[in-house]
Amino acid sequence: MRDYWGHSIAKLAAKFRATDGVVGGAIWAAIDEVFHLPDGPVGYGEWGIIDLWRRRKPEFWLTKKAYSPVQIADGVLTGLTRGRPIRVPVMNWHDHSNLGELTVSWRVGNRSGTLRGVDIAPRKSGTLTVPAGAWSPGDTLRLTFRRGTALVDDYRFSLNARAKPSFPSDHGTVPTVGESADTITVTGVDAPFTVVFDKHTARLTEATADGTVVLTGGPELVISRTVPGQWVGESASVATADGQVTVTLTGRFGTISTTIRMAVSPRGLLTTTYTIANPPSGQVSDVGVRYVLADGTDTLSWQRDAQWTVYPDDHIGRASGTATRGRASGADGYRTKPDWSWSQDTHSYFLFGKDGAAHWTNDFRSTKAQVRVARATTGQAGPGVQVESDGDDSVRLAPMEPALIDDASTDIVYTGAWTHADASAGYTAGDLFGTESFTDAAGATAELTFTGTAVGLYSARADNLGIVKISVDGGPAETVDLYGPGKVPAQLVFRSASLAYGRHTVKVECTGTKNASSKGAFALIDAFQVVEPVIDNASEKVVYKGSWTHADSTGTGSDGDLGSTESFSRSAGDTATVRFWGTGVRVVCPKGPNQGIAEISVDGGPATEVDLYAPGKRFQQRAFERTGLTEGEHIVRVRVTGRRNAAATDAHVVLDAFETLTSDLFPHRAPGVALIVSARINYPDLAWGNYIDPAITLPAGWSGTARVRLLP
Repeated sequence: MRDYWGHSIAKLAAKFRATDGVVGGAIWAAIDEVFHLPDGPVGYGEWGIIDLWRRRKPEFWLTKKAYSPVQIADGVLTGLTRGRPIRVPVMNWHDHSNLGELTVSWRVGNRSGTLRGVDIAPRKSGTLTVPAGAWSPGDTLRLTFRRGTALVDDYRFSLNARAKPSFPSDHGTVPTVGESADTITVTGVDAPFTVVFDKHTARLTEATADGTVVLTGGPELVISRTVPGQWVGESASVATADGQVTVTLTGRFGTISTTIRMAVSPRGLLTTTYTIANPPSGQVSDVGVRYVLADGTDTLSWQRDAQWTVYPDDHIGRASGTATRGRASGADGYRTKPDWSWSQDTHSYFLFGKDGAAHWTNDFRSTKAQVRVARATTGQAGPGVQVESDGDDSVRLAPMEPALIDDASTDIVYTGAWTHADASAGYTAGDLFGTESFTDAAGATAELTFTGTAVGLYSARADNLGIVKISVDGGPAETVDLYGPGKVPAQLVFRSASLAYGRHTVKVECTGTKNASSKGAFALIDAFQVVEPVIDNASEKVVYKGSWTHADSTGTGSDGDLGSTESFSRSAGDTATVRFWGTGVRVVCPKGPNQGIAEISVDGGPATEVDLYAPGKRFQQRAFERTGLTEGEHIVRVRVTGRRNAAATDAHVVLDAFETLTSDLFPHRAPGVALIVSARINYPDLAWGNYIDPAITLPAGWSGTARVRLLP
């Protein structure tokens, strides 16, 4: 939004220049009104174009460009003849200075110089003429305007045409398709990639490039900066036509029915077309799709059609550049001036000491609008993905939220008079999944029965919220005051104590009471976070390769397993793999007389042999445990060896579940990096907004397309 603000300030400047009797415009504060006092920060907000350390924020350059007295239509100069002088129309918006008072330098390729004889009177238009010389379409002309040593303005024009990135050919041998009762696997022949879809959940579960996992989920619909409800998959099918493989996924995000078609080319280009049958009514700020990248993704490089052709090298809106997830050096300290630019900040100095763990750098997490190409990779040359566009798409990277149960879920039982709101209500921006449920009826309740070891409640802080009572399994209720001076959505307001693994029920009750400062006594439910350390063998998170058999309670022999399910194989080389977030992992298996030896490894390290033999069947055995891992994403893999000890009657490896260990029961993010590719973007809530796109409304059946290439 900070970079997008440049369109609004440019619109303001253009209006006051062309309006009689207007001498200019005002910005509320040049410098952030933030003060670091000995006992903590105070102030009114970070609304300046310069921060409290007098560092230039993105808005500084955008204001300088908008208010510049040298106005030239930025971008591409057309109608030029090669070898002839280059004529550049210019408007001098100085009130009293002739443009000739500035030093105007130019550069085309290896030719450069200073323009002589410039004579354009104040508030008059004219032409700057760059001497004739060799140039080719797509070359750039740099024009720099200075008064003494001070920079007045800077432009970099494309000559006749804008240079565009080139992309690989997508012709070749059609990828192969492997289909089982559970999965669809598309494998490249001319390029080393695989894309795996779960047929039950109708989701992409894994994509690899040259054997390295680069995608772990998606695509998911994003509307107004959030996924509009949890995905319920309905069908997954595959077809081969026109030299590519197309997988069609149908389902709904909350109440929004969506069809996703992903065409996979011979060279690993995934073209996702998403069609929304019943989009929300009213205006939206953006619409696109989200993919889940590998958690190690730490570098974003891009080339885009920016508002301006010249930016400072550290500006988040620059036309091309590379941003990293973390800062290379420097430690934050209270009342200690940072020695890096604003784009490398990972904390808010207004909220210093209150904003928790460091976020990603401002540069890495900011939206890059109108991209031609964007690469999100592990390391600058590492594996990842490449977004390919004609300049209409926008790209943003964000943390993945933890697994949540949305307030709109049918798993939640509401009693009493509740209002259930989604994005069409116009006030759920910032809510998880863009929905919320609220009531001020004393005694109204919301109950969730879940399986896990703890539960948390996401609500909001706002000046019309009251006091709620929360209890677990009918135990003593805890009161939680939801009041806050202004609405802050998506707040974790309650964490239960640790519970024994199993079925539990949490109840939230509106008391109809409030503290004296609140204007209302509303209770608000945004989502529940269930601590579920167990990943069952039947979970979509488990990626199976080979000829596994999956048994449930409809058969025999799995009644004692967690969830009454198990998966087994005796074919050497078959694997079951899980990505998890935490500091450790346990592998839970039944043991029995017909079971053999498994190899279990973590993060690709040395494998541990585990003998699953027992003279009689024993359920829920902790067959393997690894602790002491660094908090973060890890991979555990179970491999069938086909071997057994002499006492065993067969060599089956039987898997029941994985149990993850974490230092925080309620993590604020899940494994993976969200890659959001927006087909349209706008901020109607921004003052002087609706500039590029007067309004985004989505008719029934609206479709968008995103192109993402797998990179080894």
